[in-house]
This record gives sequence, C-alpha cells and structure tokens, in this order.
Amino acid sequence: MKTVIITSQVGEKIVPIQKWLFAKYAPQLEINWIDMEDKHIENWCKNVAYGIEDIKPDRYSLFLLDDHLLLDVPYIPITIPPLLERLELGQRWSHHKNTIDRGDHLSYRPDTLYSVSTQPSIWLTSTLLRVLKEVGSNPWKFETKGRCKAGIVKHPAMKFIAESAISKRREGKININGMKPEDRDELIKIGLLEESEIVFGW
Repeated sequence: MKTVIITSQVGEKIVPIQKWLFAKYAPQLEINWIDMEDKHIENWCKNVAYGIEDIKPDRYSLFLLDDHLLLDVPYIPITIPPLLERLELGQRWSHHKNTIDRGDHLSYRPDTLYSVSTQPSIWLTSTLLRVLKEVGSNPWKFETKGRCKAGIVKHPAMKFIAESAISKRREGKININGMKPEDRDELIKIGLLEESEIVFGW
C-alpha cells in the first residue's frame, strides 16, 4: 500500500518537518509526495487524481494532506473492513454521532456529512480516484460534494496534531499541539522549526 501526501506552496515550510516525523515514526512507509505547486485550486481534484495515477497505486492507498503532522508510531491496517471504501485513521471518532458501531470501527450512515474527507485515511484507490474525478474541483468541494462508504476507527491508528499545522488565521505560525517536547526541541535544534513560529492551536 502506497502513502500519498498532498502538498503545495502553502505547506512548503512544514513539508521538511513532516518528512522528518515520518522518517522517525514510520520509515517503513513508501511516501509519494504529490505537489500541487502553483496549480489552480479549482483543478485540485483532477490534478491529485492524475498524480495518484502516475505513481501506479496499489489496491489501497493511505491518503492525507501535508498539514497533518505525525506524532507517534502508527498502526496502519493494510486493508479496510468489508463494504467500506474509506477508513479514517485519526482520533475524531467521538465527534461523529451519526454512525453505526461495528465493533472495531464505526461506519457512517448514508446521510452523514463528510463521508469524504482529507483526514488521514485508507482508501480503496479506485473509489478515491472516482470521487476526485466526479467532483473535479477544489478540496472543499471534494469533502462536501463527494460521497463514499466510509467509517472511522474507534482507537486511533495514526496520531496527529490537533486541528492542522497551518492556518490562514495566523499565517507564518505552525501549530504543534500534541507534539512531544523532545521532537519539538530536536526540530528547533536542526533548524526545521523556530520557536517564534510555534503555536498550540488556532
């Protein structure tokens, strides 16, 4: 299973941090960075789909954005439960009330909002490509207009910082809420992070 991380000029500062974290906590993963560079945001879905096809993906793909900074060693299933097309791996399950308890995971009901999400997830690659091509627009419409059979783990398989690492609300700052102090200190020491950039939430 290949890992796909989508980045752009907006996340240029955090990509080296993310690479350092993945090298430390998940060196076994084959990371494929798909850089949107300065491509028009309204073609985001199509360009992501082309990028995924170019890497000749496997049946399943681990898909996420660059601003979900990894915090610890992940446990990543190599498949997803039967009948699901996307399994979200983070710690947001308690926020989703419109779900059905399946034991080891929750499945979203058909009318659940955001059955499609850019949250770190294992996707059936064919479904991911289908949704990207059907929506064919920006990442917000990918989440609001896209639909798939989705669920979420009850116990986080991947631990990420709360919220996201960057936000237009405080440009130039990097949210490291939940990061281990030793990782923060090492990132500062090697010059990938500056103390003046750090915030702990938006």
